Amino acid sequence: MIFSAKIFCAAAIFIALLNLSGKEGVEKENEPVQEIEEISEVGKLESFIKKFTPTADVRLRYQVESWRRDWGEGTETRNRDRLRIRVRAGLAFDPIDRLRIYARLSTGNLTMGSDNFGDGPNQEVAAYFDDYWVEGKPFSFLTIRAGGYSAPFANSTLIWHPNWRVTGINENFRFSLGNHLLYVNATQIVYREGSWTEGKNIFKSDTQLFVQKAGIDLNFMDRLKIAPSATFHIYTNNMNSENLGLSAADDERHHYRLFNPSLDIVWSFSKRLPLKLYGDVVYNLGASEENIAYEVGAVLGRTREQFDFSLAFYYRNADLFSIDPNTSTDQLPTGLRVNSDAFHAAAGIALFDFWVLQAEFYHGKPKDGSEQHYTNFHINNTFRY
Repeated sequence: MIFSAKIFCAAAIFIALLNLSGKEGVEKENEPVQEIEEISEVGKLESFIKKFTPTADVRLRYQVESWRRDWGEGTETRNRDRLRIRVRAGLAFDPIDRLRIYARLSTGNLTMGSDNFGDGPNQEVAAYFDDYWVEGKPFSFLTIRAGGYSAPFANSTLIWHPNWRVTGINENFRFSLGNHLLYVNATQIVYREGSWTEGKNIFKSDTQLFVQKAGIDLNFMDRLKIAPSATFHIYTNNMNSENLGLSAADDERHHYRLFNPSLDIVWSFSKRLPLKLYGDVVYNLGASEENIAYEVGAVLGRTREQFDFSLAFYYRNADLFSIDPNTSTDQLPTGLRVNSDAFHAAAGIALFDFWVLQAEFYHGKPKDGSEQHYTNFHINNTFRY
């Protein structure tokens, strides 16, 4: 609209100058008016098109997995390698200030965010909407989002992996305190049967999850950020114990009420070279024993612009009843997400603004000291727009 107004004002001044010159008759004076209207319509169209923002990325992954466990024929190691492909395309629409509508189509399905080819069962090529939401900002301090999206409350993959999508409403209150930021985040999520992971209805159809998070970002000298936060997760109604592999007697212990304090410390050597140290602790208040998990890690750098690089590492330790294994990181088998310790290392570089090359390694083993273990190595090529 601003662009159209500028064109209109410029054209009006031009017409006024022609009138003052006295060299143009009525017949010619009408010609610029028609041209102004045409230009104005073009400006409106350009302004409308600018309200749309497309996004897209393609990830090509080569993955090698190795298990050592009892396969019914004694403890032995088995390996597999495969290709995994993920293509996503999204479109954001900003009809007015402080309102955004977004939808993204992705290959894969709710069980697996990629299409798989290689050793093991191949997945049929499919697509689904992994993100679809409306976000409004009625006040400068309040943002509300409703729809399906990646959980906004997770500090790390210890509790919730970004691949797990949720359906619900999120309210985010943010208050500036000089250079610092105080925020409160509340999320109400309703799961529908089959909307979690296909073939594994982990929750019954009426299950709900309520999450509340509060934290503060303390910024010093434009280089140092200290960000403590605390999150509380409550599962309500009944959980499907059978699908969690639990007996009815154990059901009560797995009504998760998770208290999750965390701390991030970020030091920026430069705009393109931040160092992040973080710690995440989880207490399952719904269990009386084996109810603690923690993760500590570090991330150096980022991969946003050409020649950016990143190095990352974390170590995690999870008791048997500490977290929900179905919602934690999907890079470890479900059986090694609890009652286990694991570590992850990664290195990446942005070869171009649109192309990121990354190598990742995961290793996990049970806490009981058995010979079982799992390793996962993969190389990612991600092309983005």
